[in-house]
Amino acid sequence: MCRQARALGCTNHGECRRAAQATFSAISSFWDPTKNPGTPHRNLTLTEEEKEQNLKAISNGGTVTFDPSLLSRDDLKSEF
Repeated sequence: MCRQARALGCTNHGECRRAAQATFSAISSFWDPTKNPGTPHRNLTLTEEEKEQNLKAISNGGTVTFDPSLLSRDDLKSEF
């Protein structure tokens, strides 16, 4: 991002860095990529049991848990 901004003529790199730091400070540590780097978040994909529960819910008209690891081959609007 910074490289792209420089290529477009940005001359205020320090301000950009401070803005990013302020943004990270304002979000929950759970979502902050600077906290616990490399630690995988289990909840970014459904377990096999959760996937099975979704299949049952679809069949029975129940509540389906969103699968954030769902792949899309098109724009998001066309998937819903």
